Amino acid sequence: MSQAVVERLTAHFGERVLETSDAFGDHEVVVAIKDWAEVAQFMKDDSDLQMDHFIDLTAGVIEVRLAADDAFVGDWGAHSASHVC
Repeated sequence: MSQAVVERLTAHFGERVLETSDAFGDHEVVVAIKDWAEVAQFMKDDSDLQMDHFIDLTAGVIEVRLAADDAFVGDWGAHSASHVC
């Protein structure tokens, strides 16, 4: 994910983007589990993103830094076949 995607998601979802990070140029966005499907659908349908290829879908349990109902985490990568994001 690029910085441009992070900015687009943050602009659209506002405070629902809980956290962003950049590890060696690999940008990440954290959203609540309840928002995951809506964010994924937006990434696919948005004309600026067109993230039509999900890769590396994984899931797990994270440390107790979040509320108990947010302790489950899903992690996925997405790419666009038609845009450089």
